[in-house]
Order: sequence, then structure tokens, then C-alpha cells
Amino acid sequence: MSDNANKQAIDEASDDQDTYHAPSPALSIYALVASIAGGVIGYFANWPVGVVLVVSSIITGVLARKRHAPYRWAATLGIAISTVCLAICVFVVSIVLYQAQQMTSLLTK
Repeated sequence: MSDNANKQAIDEASDDQDTYHAPSPALSIYALVASIAGGVIGYFANWPVGVVLVVSSIITGVLARKRHAPYRWAATLGIAISTVCLAICVFVVSIVLYQAQQMTSLLTK
């Protein structure tokens, strides 16, 4: 009797694996929302949190595009916005570091 139960459990498990699940639009939507939220939070509140959101937006956008998720335009737009936000963040941080270096050199003279 236990042998039949094991075979039935294996058959049910293989049936579950054979079903095809359509990809969810959640990755695309998250990529777009996280890119906008990361840009706003990074600009107005806390830039490290913004960078984390922007990087996660790029990752989820790429995953959404590779998995052919619905709303691929949202994933593409999220990747584009995140790339621009990340470039601006790198630019601003490099300016701040350059100014700190100049200020240090002026104070040591």
C-alpha cells in the first residue's frame, strides 16, 4: 500500500512540474517603481539607499527582459532611468570627493 502511495506522490509531483506558468509582470513593474523611488530617495533623503534601489531595479529589469515578462517596456524604462540615476550619483559623489580633497589640501598649507 505504501508503494502505491509513493507512486501517486511522484506522479502528482511530476504533473506540477509540467504545468507552464506565464511570467508575472511583477519584475517589470518593480523595476520601474524601484528606479523612480531610488532616484527620488537618493536625491532627497539618503543616497546609499537610492543606489541600492537603483541597482536592484537594474537587476530585476534585466531579469524581466530575459524571462519575456509582460510590460517589457516598463522594465526597459526602469533600466534606462536607473542607469541615468546611477551615473548622476557617481558624478555627484566624485565632485564631493574632489571638493573634500581640495579643501584638505588648502587647510594643510
